[in-house]
Order: sequence, then C-alpha cells, then structure tokens
Amino acid sequence: ELRTYGGDVLGIPCDVRDPDSVAEMFGQIEQEFGSVEVLFNVAGVIEVGSFDSMTMEDFENSMQTNCWGTLRTIWAALPGMRTQGWGRIMNIASVGGQRAVPHTLPYAASKFATAGLSNGLRAELKHENILVGTACPGLIRTGSPRNAIFEGQHRKEYAWFSIGDSLPLMSMSAEEAASQIIEACQQGRGEFIVASPLNLIIHMQRYFPTLTQEILALMDQLLPETGGSGTEAACGYESQSKWSPSALTILNEQAASANNEL
Repeated sequence: ELRTYGGDVLGIPCDVRDPDSVAEMFGQIEQEFGSVEVLFNVAGVIEVGSFDSMTMEDFENSMQTNCWGTLRTIWAALPGMRTQGWGRIMNIASVGGQRAVPHTLPYAASKFATAGLSNGLRAELKHENILVGTACPGLIRTGSPRNAIFEGQHRKEYAWFSIGDSLPLMSMSAEEAASQIIEACQQGRGEFIVASPLNLIIHMQRYFPTLTQEILALMDQLLPETGGSGTEAACGYESQSKWSPSALTILNEQAASANNEL
C-alpha cells in the first residue's frame, strides 16, 4: 500500500522490548537508506482492568514497550541524527498520560513516563537541531482492542472499552490522528494534544482538576468490579460477547480489517 504512493519501503519486524532486535532493525535501515532522519515511536500495548486485577508483570509489560521501547529506538537513532546535524523524533504518548483513566493504570503509568522522557529530551536535544515532539491522542479507531489484554471480568472490560473506542463522539479515525501528528512533526512542535472528542478531559483537568477527579472516580464505579465470573486475563478477540462485536463497535471492526488487526 505504501509503495503505491511512490516511496521506497522496507518492512522489518521488531520487538522494541528487545535491545538486540532494535539494534538489528536500525542496522538494516541504515544499510538500506542511511541514517534515520525522522523517527515516529508508535509501538504500544495496553492492559485494561481494575487495579486489583493487575500484576507487577502487567506494569512491567507496559513500561517495557511504551516507555523503554521508545527510549531504545531513540538511542539507536541519535548517533546518525547527530552526524547529519538534524533530526525529528515524534513520540506517541496519550491523553491517558495527562490524566489517568480508571482501569488502564499500567498504560497510564507508562504514558506519563513517556511524556516526561519526551519533554526532557526536547529540552536537551533542541540545541543540536534534533526536535522531539510528544503527541497526546485520545481514543483512536485502529482496531487494536482485539489484541489488547483484558484482566478481571475480561468480557465486560472488552465490551466497554471496544464500544468507547468505536463511537465517533468518543474516538477519532486513525487517518485523522496520523494527519495531525505528521503535521506537528513537520512543524517541529513539542508536546501537543491531538484534537479529538476526549480533549474535554484535558480542558476540564486544567480548569477544574478536583471536579475531573471526582468524575473519573464516578466512572470507576460504573466499570466492572474485580472478581465475579470470568476473572482470567484474555485478549480482546477471546473476550467477545453480545455487546462486542455489535452494531456499537462496527467502526472498530472495519478498522481492524483495514489495519490487519484480525
């Protein structure tokens, strides 16, 4: 698909949790194209469930991919950027890295860390003409809930999450998010909130922090409790119910097909 736009494309599988895999990928890239000029850090995972259903492994998994994976690719790209005298790095954090949403705490912790790392690098690398940006999108319809991990009452967790990630009033298309992020990278912007329906959370946090926290606490009361039936962890595609897939998740199902998330 990318080749139809006239570009040279090299697809390389990479596990950003593995330093050797990252090093091998960058070695192949540099052999084929030379030093990396623009780096987008988009690899990510999410675990959904109550705090009591999470383990240390869940937090470590999110940190390894979302934060440490970002750091590893930046370390790999920096030597070439410094040699050529410029570079652009765009790290994908999240609205969840600005205000933690209940039942996504491993993800939120890793995205807060990613935003902090990215903002710090912005200050330290700008004088080298290497501009680091931090994109904070809300829910994006990529179809990824099928492969996310759901803990506790996983069918109920998958239902609310996949529905929210599909409704136009709560989520945005991957194409629109990508367009905003690419434009911000071209402009050399720092941290920015990707325009989406969930921006309301950020604006509320800024002006009404206590009220925002109370609303999120109320939201937590409406989400599935720990325990009950179906308390094991499972991927989204293993957690289907009458609510998901359904007419409420049709946009995400279409995105999953388009983005090879099946």
